[in-house]
Amino acid sequence: MQTFNIIVIIFAVLQIILFFKLWRMTNDVHRILNYLKRRDYKPKPIVAAEDRHQAPEWGIGCQVVKRGTEEVFTIYTLYGDGSIGCRNEMGCSKFRKEELDLLSDYLKNR
Repeated sequence: MQTFNIIVIIFAVLQIILFFKLWRMTNDVHRILNYLKRRDYKPKPIVAAEDRHQAPEWGIGCQVVKRGTEEVFTIYTLYGDGSIGCRNEMGCSKFRKEELDLLSDYLKNR
């Protein structure tokens, strides 16, 4: 029974240490956020300037069809090099925009 009490005491002390570490970590996040706000940090757009008019169509969550195989994917990220991260039930893949069609355009032309 004494070993159980010792284990419980050790566990309690570790929980208290973890609590204060997490508290300190949240303060660090606030400090970083305030630093970025002071510097007027503006993230780079992930869509190239010439493609900005098409950004809403090719946004995250849009469904696309891979040309040739007619597999349907959902966009989950847009990379800075212009490639598009897509996923379906079979897994994730990275494509160039030329390899894909929007599902709505594909269904219209079918």
